[in-house]
Amino acid sequence: MSILTANKREIFRKEFLDPLMQTSSNSTLGRIKSPSSPIIETINNILSWHKFSSNIPSRKLIIYSDLLQNSVHCSDYPSQKIVRFKSAGCPEIGNLSNVDVEIYYILRAGKEHLQTPEHRDKWMNRLLTANASSVRFHDVL
Repeated sequence: MSILTANKREIFRKEFLDPLMQTSSNSTLGRIKSPSSPIIETINNILSWHKFSSNIPSRKLIIYSDLLQNSVHCSDYPSQKIVRFKSAGCPEIGNLSNVDVEIYYILRAGKEHLQTPEHRDKWMNRLLTANASSVRFHDVL
């Protein structure tokens, strides 16, 4: 690896990955299994990050997830669909104007009953309602 490539990777880590991990400290990034999966909350945290500002004319949000939301507020898992105290249901996704969203949709074995075409449509509608410029899905097996 050249010094230039190593420097670019270090800058990418320092300027992008480290702040992203800090912004997403309450999310499940980097974990394989977790009792929660606050996808909407993580998207909203990224939207509030100053380096993802709406002042940037064109932005791209890449999501690599099974999109199975499971947080204090709402859950895609039937056994978790309990209205908890202080819960107002699923939060709305913040403003995605001028954001192209690309989703790498992880298809989980044994979760076919949850990852239905309706589930995908629900996420498409959530993102478009938040004014995403475009939304593209790619299945990941």
